[in-house]
Amino acid sequence: MARRSRTEDVRAGSLKPLMMPTLIGKEASSASGFAIRSGWLLTLAALPAVFAVWMVPGFVTQDGPSHVYNAHILRESVRLGANSPFASAFEAQWRPLPNLGGHLALMGMLTAMPPRVADRAMTTITLVGFASAILWLRLRVVGRVGLTPSALLAVLLAFNMPWLMGFANFLIGATLTLLTWGIWWGWRDRLRAGQIVALGGLLVIGYVGHLVSLGITAGGLVVLAWLSPGTPEARWPRLVRTLASCAPLIPLALLYKSLATEGGAFAPTWEQSGPFWSPVVWVKRLTWVDPITLGRRDFVPLWPDAGGRWCLILSPSLWLGLGLAVLLGNTLFRRNFGATRTEETGQRAWAILPALLLLGAMVGPDGFGEDHGYFLSQRVALIGLACLVPALDLDPRARLTRLGTGFIAVALTLQWAFVWDYAIEADHRVRPIMQAAPEVGRGERVGTLLIDIRGRYRSNPLLHADCLLGLGTGNIIWSNYETRHYYFPVQVRPGIDAPPSILFEQVAILDDPADLDKRATLWRDLLLNYDSLIDVVLVWGSDPTLDAITADWANRGPVLQTDRVQVFRKPPRAERLDKTSSNP
Repeated sequence: MARRSRTEDVRAGSLKPLMMPTLIGKEASSASGFAIRSGWLLTLAALPAVFAVWMVPGFVTQDGPSHVYNAHILRESVRLGANSPFASAFEAQWRPLPNLGGHLALMGMLTAMPPRVADRAMTTITLVGFASAILWLRLRVVGRVGLTPSALLAVLLAFNMPWLMGFANFLIGATLTLLTWGIWWGWRDRLRAGQIVALGGLLVIGYVGHLVSLGITAGGLVVLAWLSPGTPEARWPRLVRTLASCAPLIPLALLYKSLATEGGAFAPTWEQSGPFWSPVVWVKRLTWVDPITLGRRDFVPLWPDAGGRWCLILSPSLWLGLGLAVLLGNTLFRRNFGATRTEETGQRAWAILPALLLLGAMVGPDGFGEDHGYFLSQRVALIGLACLVPALDLDPRARLTRLGTGFIAVALTLQWAFVWDYAIEADHRVRPIMQAAPEVGRGERVGTLLIDIRGRYRSNPLLHADCLLGLGTGNIIWSNYETRHYYFPVQVRPGIDAPPSILFEQVAILDDPADLDKRATLWRDLLLNYDSLIDVVLVWGSDPTLDAITADWANRGPVLQTDRVQVFRKPPRAERLDKTSSNP
């Protein structure tokens, strides 16, 4: 049989299989290049905040100093055992509880870098990691269309209140949530034993991240498994296999339940109260649940002399809301007129999931009791906004997409200003504490008195900044708040009648004029009852009554006094005995 010519082969289409790999390769290369460009855009959009984290000496998140201090205690307990400088006061409890993952990560960082560098690195990782997970989820679900506006939106959502609060464990868990959903999405119709085991492993890793993000991950998998496109014959097997991947959570749930009894009964609590149908209550609720607003809405960032109600127009959440409203309107319009194929893309599932999460954040509790954690609604709302990104129609050719992206860009620019303003405020407040380290000394047991610490931000950089004085010094910081929560791995050593950390925090927040006498009594009793366990008192701020109480405890005035910080130290024991004998 005579061989056909190349022209005949082309006409017959026999070269199509030979050409297909080339075409696929070009398409894949184009998509990869587009993703890389979007990744660079995400990096550039995050840089202003990253510069603030690394360039401003006093930048700290609220809980960041405490997390790195406790990771330092854990590392020293592993490295030195009973010879650890913290062994007389604290002990490591290696129990399989959520919140352990972030501490293990910090312990690993501390083996390679100084504590302050590790703290900044964790702050950067939780920012960039969460933003990257949002962008990757969009790419995984929708493809490369709309990656540029998605990158801007992802970075804006990463500049969130939990991030500035230093909720590193939660943000690690939330990042794992988005990654788990994206991986499941690619496997949803071909879940086999290997994929089921891998998803189960991701859920186990998520358990040591944070309990809230883990619960959202498992619930989201069930919702997506049921709502994703497919016939009923395909939906049920997919749902059953997805539930099978969640099987490891059953023993983990039983384990957590047995360990959580230390925190007492779960009691749902809400921040707002009032008539259910009151518009005022729901407006307050909306502003409270908002996970993007970092501070008050009555001042101009980087311009301390300006302020007023008109500053509401500078709220990043306002511009984010406008941007999302336009983008949602564009999405609904294009779907109604057949511009997209909802059933084929599966974006309906990604629209219902964030709707359920945002509704849950609005009506659900803010916590389950003081000992079980708080700020639940903001965490749920944040993940809800993150998984909304794949549901949006972000075709750059649509005018409404460009308009909505413009609003998002305005919100992002304003958020940069707020992050830098917070950094400057944190530096102004925290750096005096860091500079007092030589006078505080090494190997001391430190009590902290914080006076008039309220600021303009929801995150308070002063609240746990004293933990910085325990890094590399062997100082025992009694206000270490993690020791009073069962879900953290560092606890006060049994048998020690240590000053309760909650008392230091209560003194700090009792700054209402009606509470001044109560605050003075509480501080006096704290120093009196735990006198033998406190060597040094660090005071931020000044109050004549409290200063007199502290000076009386130390039997002398401060050994360091600046415009912001005072350090009181007990005289050597021999000097105290001489003074007592000479003044019977």
